[in-house]
Parts: sequence; structure tokens; C-alpha cells
Amino acid sequence: MATVQEISVTNRFIPRSNPEELERQVTAFSQNKQIKILGNAIPDYLIVTNSQWQIVFANERFIKYLGVSSPGDIFGMRIGEVLSCDSSKQTSL
Repeated sequence: MATVQEISVTNRFIPRSNPEELERQVTAFSQNKQIKILGNAIPDYLIVTNSQWQIVFANERFIKYLGVSSPGDIFGMRIGEVLSCDSSKQTSL
């Protein structure tokens, strides 16, 4: 079984989705009214990531918390990047 540190290091260096695939994923969530309604009804922060840990959906509460003008400003970013975590800037082991 992998340790938390091993999982953290592994996730940090996963390649990103290509732009077309990321756009397809973001569109699938943003155009689904039921997902938006349910996601925004949740009183907590909700972030959905793809298998490369890139944000493809976030509810209004999380967007408001970040203070960004548009959800599109964070799509494709990783949670650590959005929250300005120091380890998200690391590019190698």
C-alpha cells in the first residue's frame, strides 16, 4: 500500500490533459443543468477533477470563496495551484 507521501508525489507529476480533452470535460459539466443545480445546492465546497487532477467543475460556493470573476479562470488548474500551495510549484522530486 502506498504511503500518503508517495501518493502526493505521484499525483504532482501526472501530465495534464490536452486542451481539447479538457474542454470536452469542462463542457460536459458546465452544460449539464442537473449537475449545476445539485452542485450549487451543496452548502460546502465542491470541486470535480479529471484523472489528471485538473479542475473541470466547481460549485458557486467554491468560486465565491476564491474570489475569481469566472469559474473558467480555474478550469484546468489543480487544487494546489488554485489554493497557492507551495508544493504545487515544485517541478521535480
